[in-house]
Parts: sequence; C-alpha cells; structure tokens
Amino acid sequence: MPAELADPGVLGRIRHRARIKRFGAAWLGTSSEALSTSRDEGDAIDELGDVVPVLGESTGKIRIVVEDDDARLAIWVARGDLWESIAAAIPLADRDGHASPSAGVWLSLGAPVVAAPARDHQRFVKLHDPAVLVEGYAAASSIAHVWVVPPGAPIERSGALPPSDPRPRQLLASHARIRAAAAPDAPVLATIENDELFAAVLGTRGAYREIELVRPFARIRGFVLATELSPSDDETLSLGGGGRHGFGMSHADHIDVPAGTCLFESAEGEVVGVQLKPTIRLGHLKSETAGWSRIYIATAWSVVTVYIHDTSRDPAQPAWESCAEPAHR
Repeated sequence: MPAELADPGVLGRIRHRARIKRFGAAWLGTSSEALSTSRDEGDAIDELGDVVPVLGESTGKIRIVVEDDDARLAIWVARGDLWESIAAAIPLADRDGHASPSAGVWLSLGAPVVAAPARDHQRFVKLHDPAVLVEGYAAASSIAHVWVVPPGAPIERSGALPPSDPRPRQLLASHARIRAAAAPDAPVLATIENDELFAAVLGTRGAYREIELVRPFARIRGFVLATELSPSDDETLSLGGGGRHGFGMSHADHIDVPAGTCLFESAEGEVVGVQLKPTIRLGHLKSETAGWSRIYIATAWSVVTVYIHDTSRDPAQPAWESCAEPAHR
C-alpha cells in the first residue's frame, strides 16, 4: 500500500518490477484526472528508462513507485508506456523454437524488447540495445510488462551498463556478424552496430574466433572472422550524468514538510506517497477543505499537486499526518 512507502527497506520487499519506456499519461489515483505533462506525446520512447517497483496492475494501467524531488510516489501509468521485457531469463530460439546449448543469445531477466504479436505461442523479439542488433524467437509466456525478481534483489535503476568482464578482450569491428558456427553460412546471432564493443576471445576455429560478448541485458556467444577483431588497450566507458527537476511558483506559501509525511491524492483522499526527508515545499496552506493544504512535487511527468493533512488544533503550529507511524498502517 502507498501508506507503507515510508517503511525502512520497503522497496526491497516489492518484488515486481517494470521499466519506463516513455512519459505519457499518468494518474495519482484511480479516480483522479491524468497529470498534465509538458512532454510531447511519445517523448523518450527511444530512451532506456529506469527500472521501478510495481504495486499493482489493471487491464490498461500499472501502478509504479517513483522517487523524485525528495518524495516517493505511487503513480498509475498506461501499460503501453512501459517496456515489454523478458520475465524469465531465456535463450533466444529460431523460428522452430530450437536453441543451441553452446552458441547463442541468452537474455537476462528484465531485458527490454520490442515484440511482435504471438504466433504459435511464440513471439519474434528484438532486444532494445542500440549497439547490437539481436533478434530471435521467445515463448510468448516469457514476455511481459512486469517481471518478478528474487527476494531482496536490488533495484538496478537503469542497468544500461554491462557487467564487468575480467577476461582478456578484443575490439569488435562495426558491422561484425556473430554467427552460430565457424562457417560463412551459419545463422547470424547478432550484428555489431557500434565499433566500441569489446568481446572475450575464447578460442580459434580456422579463420574464425570464438567469442563471448556481455551486454547489459544479454550474453552472446558465437563466432566472428579473425579480421573483425583487433587488440586494444583502451576500454573506457562514457557515463551519462543525471539531472534534477526544478520549478518556481509565485504567490505560494513555503511549507515545512517533515520526513514521513503522508501525501494524499486529494483532501480526504487516498495516500499516494510519502515525504522522504525534511523539505520546504511550495504550496498553499489554505485549501477548500479545513485542515488540508496543497503542496507541489516535481516529477518526470509534470509538477503534481498532492495534499497534506494537519492533525493539530493550532493552525499556527501544524502537525502533518505521518505515514511513518504504525497507527497509519
């Protein structure tokens, strides 16, 4: 429940995950109007969004948990605004459902994919990885907008960087083709679309080299021509920086909101989040309902309005209702 979002370690107890694909329509509650957004429709569709915990699902919406502007909120988003993902770690197969145990592509749990409609209980999928073209078939049951992680698994927000690989590696040429066998007519498992990828070299097969390429969401093992590899000592990575949202507002009150304060969808409405740390919020102390005040929180979608509840009898010294107290469970 959103009222529990102030509990220590609560995110670790939420085992359902999803990945944001774009910032479209969003709702604080099932009965609330859609949040207005300054983003264009479909904005960020090609970006790899954060992994977020999931609290619930309906036919067309999924309720996710986001952290921004010193608050933790439960927000409903359209199902189509989340990536379809691999819900169970699997090897990609060919059209007939066959996968080699020694060479192939293994997709990890939560790997974002673009998937065609199901046919014969299978779906043709393309891994969302701008550096490598990976396509194949997966069981329709292994693809979903929401997946489940083991108990206590950390939330890997982006996961856009590959795991470390301590093995000696060489640079793959742009447009190199990784094949299922050391032969020119062997099926292509993946095609390199970026010339800054490093692969571990496992062995030699005539004019070919057996390699293993570790990507953020896939492990690819196969064969490339020796001429498509080159030694390199430069294995640097460029890390993108994050940003924060900011906004200003005239004719607003400055309200001291303590950590743990319950954030409500509306006056006398349901709890939709919690304040994470003490913050002076812009808002309006007086609202249409006595004892309730409006405050504003910046999110990736827009600046949202939530309400806080004063439980004191002295308006000059408000005591905001807290979700950190056991009485509010």
